[in-house]
Amino acid sequence: MNSAMQPLEPPNTAADTSRKKVRMAHLVSHPIQYLVPIYREISKNPQIDFTVYYCSDESLGQHFDGEFGKEFEWSTPLLGGYKHEFLPSSRDRTAKESFQRPNWDVLSELLRQRYDVLWINSYVGPNAWLSRILAFLSRTPIFFRDDTNLLTPRPLWKRLIKRIVLRNYLRGAWAFYVGEESRKYWRFYGIPSKRLYFSPHCVDNEYWSAKFRELAPRRAQIRKSFGIMDDHPLILFCGKFIAKKQPLKLLAAFALVRKRMPCWLLMVGDGALRAEIETQTKSCGITNTILAGFLNQDEMPSAYVAADIFVLPSAFNETWGLVVNEAMNFGLPIIVSDRVGCGKDLLREGWNGYSFPHENAECLADRLVRLIEDAAQRREFGQNSRDLVSRYSVTNCASGIVQAGCAAVVEAT
Repeated sequence: MNSAMQPLEPPNTAADTSRKKVRMAHLVSHPIQYLVPIYREISKNPQIDFTVYYCSDESLGQHFDGEFGKEFEWSTPLLGGYKHEFLPSSRDRTAKESFQRPNWDVLSELLRQRYDVLWINSYVGPNAWLSRILAFLSRTPIFFRDDTNLLTPRPLWKRLIKRIVLRNYLRGAWAFYVGEESRKYWRFYGIPSKRLYFSPHCVDNEYWSAKFRELAPRRAQIRKSFGIMDDHPLILFCGKFIAKKQPLKLLAAFALVRKRMPCWLLMVGDGALRAEIETQTKSCGITNTILAGFLNQDEMPSAYVAADIFVLPSAFNETWGLVVNEAMNFGLPIIVSDRVGCGKDLLREGWNGYSFPHENAECLADRLVRLIEDAAQRREFGQNSRDLVSRYSVTNCASGIVQAGCAAVVEAT
């Protein structure tokens, strides 16, 4: 295992002031709210000359999200504080289209600029494959950073084909792993430990922690704004109302818990399963359930402050679950299924929360009962969550990327 698994220290810039900056290009589909703070942090580092190339401008301004089933604009700024490029092919192109056909002008610019290091987030789509060929032909170190893992079962034939193809595709490449499941994934597909660097999956902890401190004194008032007039524990779910997130499984578990003790369920989000959730809530008489709809980034802190327990019950393809990072910044104990990618990193069983088999609503209900009936345990677990998530920071994430880029350039020379 690479030494970068250890807590990251800031790069030793004093010893490297005479060295030329490492020119790093990052190719990504579209502006993503979770990545922007990382870009800004990397850009502060004197060792790196960093530029982001976007293949789509879809997420800027009003845009439609099919899984949420609504149009909205992100409340946090996605540009500024880092160098970025939108070439003509990126304008008015959807993120989905960027995975379907190449951005030839972007690829030509990457070739013309002859960067020292190329970083791409995914190996999916023509832009990724052409970038890989470009990097191979120009002998440019290429990094992949993806939170994909091996948790979701796949047919044997698909696994065999993918292993053969990816092992060849990734030959000679480097990777950033965001957590333990991510590390296992890259090792499984042949990237050696010496070319793996820890770049922890993170949210802007400073922002979320500041919101916690600001809003915590108004907790009772905020709960009332959601329609909660008592102090019974509140269970929180945040995410798209789609099959992989299993909101109906959580609703079933909550119905079991409600038969035993008073509590509330706040479901933040929207999507295809909303009508079914509403129908089941009414037909089964599941009281104390609140559907808050979609909340933007500046509205989400109120939901976290109001809550006592956070649950992510996903069944498949939950490669990480950054809402868990957010919830932990608010001192919440967490419950996640065995298919949630961050479980090995952000959950310590019986210390800051619990896990459960993704198909088992009764087991989820049991975990909920343990926390609902023990306020002291909730407080202890919540503090442990805050302590643990502080290590999964923007600073540590950016530091891992900088260290890896510098190491790759040294090896290439």
